[in-house]
Amino acid sequence: MTKKKYPKFAERVAAIAENDAQLQLHMPRADLWDGLGDDSVPLASNIDRLLEGYGDRPALGEREYVLEDGDGSGQLTRRYGPGFNTVSYGQFRDRVRSIASAWRAPGSFHVAPDEFVCMMGFAGIDFSALDVACIYTQTVSVPIQANYGFEMLRGMLELIEPSLIATATADLDMAVQLAEAIPSIKSVIVFDYDDGDSENKAAWQASKSALADRCPDIAALSLDELVALGNPQEWQMMPPHKDGSERLTSIIHSSGSTGTPKGAMLPERAVVASWNGVAPNAPAIGIGLAPLNHLMGRLLTQGTMGVGGLINFTLADDMSTLIEDIRVTRPINIAFVPRIIDMIYQDYLNQVSRRANETGVSENQAREEVLNEFRGRYLGDRLLGGSVGSAPTTKEMRDFMMACFNIPLVDGYGSTESGTGRVTFNNRILRPGVLDYKLRDMPELGYLTSDKPYPRGEFCIKTNTQILGYYKNPKSSAKLLDEEGFYLSGDIVEERGPDHVVVIDRCNDVLKLSQGEYVAVGRLGTIFESESDIVQQIYVYGNSLRSYLVATVVPDMQALKSVLGDTPEPKAIHALIREDFQRIAGTADLKSFEVPREFILEHEPFSAENGLLTSVLKKKRPALKEKYGDQLEALYAAGEQLKTDQLKKLKDPASALSSVDKLRILLASNLGIEEQDVDNAKSYQAHGGDSLGSVTFAMAIENVFGTEIPSNDILSPAGGINTWAKILSSGAGSRLANFNEVHGRQQGEIFANDLKLEKFLPSEVLAKAAAIAFAAPKEAQTVFLTGANGFLGRVVCLEWLKRLSATGGKLVCLIRAVDDQAAQSRLNDVFELAGEEMLSAFESFKNYLEVVAGDFGQPYLGLTQERFESLAEEVDLISHGGALVNHVMDYQSLFVPNVGGVAEIIRFALTGKKKPIDFVSSVAASAHLQFNTGGTETAELAVSAKLNDRYANGYGASKWAGELLLREAHQRFGVPVRIFRGDMMLAHRDIAGVINSDDMFTRLLYSVIKTGVAPKSFYEANPDGSRALVPYDGLPVNIVAASVVNGGQFFTEGATVFCIDNAFSDLSNSLDAFVDWIIDAGYDIQRLQAHEDWFSRFKRRMTALPEEDKKRSALALLKAFERPNSFVPFRGESSNFQLLISKMGIADSELQLDATYIHKCLSDMALHGLIDKPSRLPSPKMLGERETLTKTETTVTQAYGVTSNASDVTAMNIERRLPGAKDVAIDIEFCGVCHSDIHFAHNDWGATQYPLVPGHEIIGRVVAVGKDVAEFNVGERVAVGCLVDSCRTCESCEEGLEQYCDGGLVMTYNSYDHRHQNTLTSGGYSNNIVVDKDFVMAVPEHLDPAGAAPLLCAGITTWSPLREWGIKKGMRVGVVGLGGLGHMAVKFSAALGAHTVMISTSREKADDARRLGAAEVLISKDLDAMREAKESFDFILDTVPVHHDVDDYLRLLKRDATLCLVGALEPLEFHSGRVAMRRKKISGSSIGSIKETRDMLAFCGENNITADIELIKPDEIQSAWSRVQSSDVKYRFVIDMQG
Repeated sequence: MTKKKYPKFAERVAAIAENDAQLQLHMPRADLWDGLGDDSVPLASNIDRLLEGYGDRPALGEREYVLEDGDGSGQLTRRYGPGFNTVSYGQFRDRVRSIASAWRAPGSFHVAPDEFVCMMGFAGIDFSALDVACIYTQTVSVPIQANYGFEMLRGMLELIEPSLIATATADLDMAVQLAEAIPSIKSVIVFDYDDGDSENKAAWQASKSALADRCPDIAALSLDELVALGNPQEWQMMPPHKDGSERLTSIIHSSGSTGTPKGAMLPERAVVASWNGVAPNAPAIGIGLAPLNHLMGRLLTQGTMGVGGLINFTLADDMSTLIEDIRVTRPINIAFVPRIIDMIYQDYLNQVSRRANETGVSENQAREEVLNEFRGRYLGDRLLGGSVGSAPTTKEMRDFMMACFNIPLVDGYGSTESGTGRVTFNNRILRPGVLDYKLRDMPELGYLTSDKPYPRGEFCIKTNTQILGYYKNPKSSAKLLDEEGFYLSGDIVEERGPDHVVVIDRCNDVLKLSQGEYVAVGRLGTIFESESDIVQQIYVYGNSLRSYLVATVVPDMQALKSVLGDTPEPKAIHALIREDFQRIAGTADLKSFEVPREFILEHEPFSAENGLLTSVLKKKRPALKEKYGDQLEALYAAGEQLKTDQLKKLKDPASALSSVDKLRILLASNLGIEEQDVDNAKSYQAHGGDSLGSVTFAMAIENVFGTEIPSNDILSPAGGINTWAKILSSGAGSRLANFNEVHGRQQGEIFANDLKLEKFLPSEVLAKAAAIAFAAPKEAQTVFLTGANGFLGRVVCLEWLKRLSATGGKLVCLIRAVDDQAAQSRLNDVFELAGEEMLSAFESFKNYLEVVAGDFGQPYLGLTQERFESLAEEVDLISHGGALVNHVMDYQSLFVPNVGGVAEIIRFALTGKKKPIDFVSSVAASAHLQFNTGGTETAELAVSAKLNDRYANGYGASKWAGELLLREAHQRFGVPVRIFRGDMMLAHRDIAGVINSDDMFTRLLYSVIKTGVAPKSFYEANPDGSRALVPYDGLPVNIVAASVVNGGQFFTEGATVFCIDNAFSDLSNSLDAFVDWIIDAGYDIQRLQAHEDWFSRFKRRMTALPEEDKKRSALALLKAFERPNSFVPFRGESSNFQLLISKMGIADSELQLDATYIHKCLSDMALHGLIDKPSRLPSPKMLGERETLTKTETTVTQAYGVTSNASDVTAMNIERRLPGAKDVAIDIEFCGVCHSDIHFAHNDWGATQYPLVPGHEIIGRVVAVGKDVAEFNVGERVAVGCLVDSCRTCESCEEGLEQYCDGGLVMTYNSYDHRHQNTLTSGGYSNNIVVDKDFVMAVPEHLDPAGAAPLLCAGITTWSPLREWGIKKGMRVGVVGLGGLGHMAVKFSAALGAHTVMISTSREKADDARRLGAAEVLISKDLDAMREAKESFDFILDTVPVHHDVDDYLRLLKRDATLCLVGALEPLEFHSGRVAMRRKKISGSSIGSIKETRDMLAFCGENNITADIELIKPDEIQSAWSRVQSSDVKYRFVIDMQG
């Protein structure tokens, strides 16, 4: 006989129970538990049988007490002791029967079936007895709590119309008020009442008197008196209710966290599931800490009683005695709510702080000492598990509970409406309780099922416990379900894999601010409460008319006092909390608008008593808004008034504020930060500002001071409060000319005649320049470069350094910074960010580099006049690539750096000796040409430029203006000028990592990959419907840089324009081709036929991206893609540029934007973390473009395998890859032995590669996860089956049937892994394994891990066809063969409810078959029995692994029924007539998909199904194989890999 195996949790309990009499007493009885699920018997009868069966064992407990006269007044009150008084199951049964008998009897306390019984209190023995009595009498229980408040309770009960209200003594006053207000109430019962307790007695007498005076028709008794009226022996069970399992059993009201509580109608089937919800594999000792009007409290109490366990109810509903109650109870498992864990954690932190302060030990030592004291004492000495419900808990809290108590917390998710608290455990769907689920798009919140990398949307579920609707609330009931019957949970989830969902938001917790940002205020509240030591509670509030959030904060005064002293000032508290908000914003990566800008302090905590929390401690947002809304709106109003008042004060000529003070106030207001957080020396961007914000800041400065500070100066790294104050205090001579001084105040059009050098440069400079003769051009030895820290500039810088190093020359780079050292550092950072290859090249030329701190937007380039003139004498050539590049800012904002800066460069070119200027302009300047005078390179510049808000209008105008000044410098002073009108400058063709993440090209590639969608074509189709060939107009940046650097060699005189466009590109190098090549690279992109469909989906998905991703996307450029392009890109005149390319000898292949180049761009993007590496293997075409795949790093591990078809199993060392970003590393605990292992070892199928390490039934613990793995945590038990990868792109894979993959199935062993250098896979006969997360499955923690191992092959091989053919209750199913596969098939078929028949050749297996779940056994050699069974089966699963005749089994099938083969992999014979004449089917099935396997594991967890096994050690594998071949095993061997 195989020794019975229990789940690991049960084994741990069993180990404790050996010396624990209480646990031994509470071992569950499977027969009583099984009976609870028998829906052919009324639930009341099943519960009664269970209560009788457990008889004398303790069931429920409450804290013991004695009555004493504590103050000598003669009044007796309760003094609670350390223990619990309990009632046995038998006593509880008698009490329930007595109550039920009294209710059924005629008289004042009669309650008829389907009438409503209201019970008001927290939890306890009496409350539970009343609730079960409702089941016995087929009345409807309505549990409530008094903390809803009278008005809300009256509204609830007016709808319900209860006949009776039962109340705890503490709530008598409320009960009397309700009895008086609700006409339907005929009687009042008081429970938790002790007639000897003076306070109880006085309260009851007063209540009875009040009832007698005001409601004389209402009868009143204590529960003990009511029990005395009934007779438990005379109770007779009622006949089944006409509605059966659909009977309305209970009404559970919602928490009221989002408004008036709704009455959820719970059917009897949900209550059955609750009593039957805990598996009977270990004794259950628990603590009742949740109220019984909440599903969590009911599930815990009923589920524990269902297995004969013990629940002790906590003494105080405010949790003040909870820890003491836990210590006395010594529970095995605790169902927590997050606030309780937080309470434990805070106590731990307080004790650590006290220990460190009082003893002088280090904080780390104090932590260790307190942890040791908590462990085994704080929550009792036998706590082995914990779950958390009502809200998710943070990783920090889970880690703390593991470190402190060695318990992995299970996150449970459920809801009243689903009828269960068991929808998910640890984010895994629990089947079969959950019948189905789906996600629903919420586009208004930015959540879509098409989101990448995971679908997101509202969680919609179907359960077998789902409520019937909301009582007398058809409007809300109609919104409860969708048209397919799915319950709409209101929770936003992310689906990270099949049956793996993570709650990320709430629909009604999301609001939209005035700037269009959506904020999840509930999530933010959780973050601030969990991450802060000084914020105890917070209510985050927003208004769609405001651009920021405000809040009500309940501070932790104990924590504040430890920092600020015993009497902290409110101002100091505000400052500390504000500082903490900013710290949390940084660590949690919150946006500025997600951090409350203002808040009010509240010193009374939110609680259920003051109506601000629900009974399970969730925030009641409506109640919080009602209490604090006006105050918070007043904060908004005060903020606006403050801004208005500040502006008036700042503009007041009599103001005593200095320029520095005013600038500090303006900056704080502009950025939404506190004035005290402003650092006078820090730049605008260092404070969190951006280029667009700088424009509004500049306007505010001009409004207050009447003087303009250009955006360029605001954005300068050398800028800051002190710098700006100096600019404001200096005269016009210390700055460049501004827009108004050159153009006047006209706004709509500017004129070339205004742009004369006299308006920018002193007359003496121009006069002196006119007298200087221009020397003949020579090879430049000293080159002056601006813009070296830009995308093009750094490549130009590197090109110049290469060229100058050959002649011993020097490159001088002008960089904006406070000093030369900082300038050098900025330039170094630019090259470092570009990547290792670029940095290495740059550092090799540093001897030829001089870096100067300056600013071309300042007089003398931001240098001293002396240094300016010294450099002017030394420099031979100027390369001006610097500019303020912003395609959204207007011309006025760009004027000083981009126009005034060119004038300063001309001043530099005219000083000392005249120098040529290479100027990087823009194709945007081409919009301002007189095309009647020539082409794009030869046409005259326009005489005026229109200013508007079109994209890049201001930038193009600023470049046009710069070119005008340069042409004047050439015409008047003979300075050679070369103008390079750049267009799209793309990634470097050769150097890795050099890519411009901000350009349209990269943004588009990024967005296509991130959204996963592309149009059929970006262009209008040709007339014949074929794809248009429209080349993309862009060039690799290295080509542009080479042109800028080398242009002077070939064009030495005049003013030459180079129109840089890619006239060389092949016509096929289009955006459409780019998408083709992205797909070839391994990215999954869906092409949509209709352009409008693509555009709509593209826009929605980009809008839904996380904020940082959205910033990198093409969202701001969407207009350009709204319609298919109908034109060929404008090809202007570019003969100068083409000639230059020819002279430089650049090959045509270097100019092509081909597949190789696009793949290089994708690699660059991945290198910088913009995109992930492809989710699948690149196409063979792309692989051919690479020399080798990246070598996989490996580590050595021990394994067991064979080296040939004749060798025995032996220990060996094998290599395992180290975990990658998406991998899970697993320490293997158990591995099943499959007959396939032996076939492969012996090369029976002719495909074995040696050495071979078999094993594809793997169970283990996670020891490491890659950076992209969110589905699994270290320590979690997981499984790996027969597959470890597939192609993921073929039709089968896309349908979720990886086991039938057509393009690259990777088996767990003896298979070539195409994603990892085609290495041969090794199986589970080893110490560990590394597997892609998508092929790893969670294992229910309570399942026996050894018994679970065979589920991964034998289990799934039978489960898959049973589910595919819809096996269910009412079907007759045959299973042929009782081996490893067959015994699993019997278990599954029976658990699915089918009438299961074991078909065998041997009568010896009959008893075993029945034990496994077979309803009957059919002996195939018994011809009479076979004739009698003819055409009686709906489905037959044939698991026999060897050649056999299937004709006899075909006779057993009904018409249209199926015989499915899963055993023999060889030719079989049958008579085709048996199939054709009755339309019968022969089919087959191979293992199962990953989703099916996850479903199976969840089902096994729900039904406690594992394989029958014999456990062996690794050195017994060879003998086990021999026994398998001799059929000498029941029914599966499993190797203990750690044994």
